Amino acid sequence: MEVINYNQALIVALIDGIPAVGIHEGDAIRVIPNPDSTAITTGPYESSTSFSTDNSGTLEIDFKAGSPTLIILKKKHRDQKTFRARTFDNQLVTGVGEPVSLKGCSIKDIGQITTAGKVMQGRTVVFNVEKIIEPI
Repeated sequence: MEVINYNQALIVALIDGIPAVGIHEGDAIRVIPNPDSTAITTGPYESSTSFSTDNSGTLEIDFKAGSPTLIILKKKHRDQKTFRARTFDNQLVTGVGEPVSLKGCSIKDIGQITTAGKVMQGRTVVFNVEKIIEPI
């Protein structure tokens, strides 16, 4: 059995083809698939299972305050409220080298501004994702 090592230096995040910079420390990138992959329906005599083909979910990225990527994302978020609205694709490479493609993304939440504390706080941007594609 091969041991797979984690290396933070391997992590890459491309947002609409542009490298994300100013990502906060820690586990700052999270891909969250929609959890309902099956549903059980129970009748008077038996149960049946329905399988979902839903591959959607969300992507969350924590950025440092003042990140140049946040400036780009704020513009994209404003554009979503105009005729310039469009979906885009994001790509990730994890710390173990796994590629993850995120198709049909839009910005759900640009994140709140937190300031005046002793320690710099991150700003979490949440993306809606139509389709998460992971290697098997």
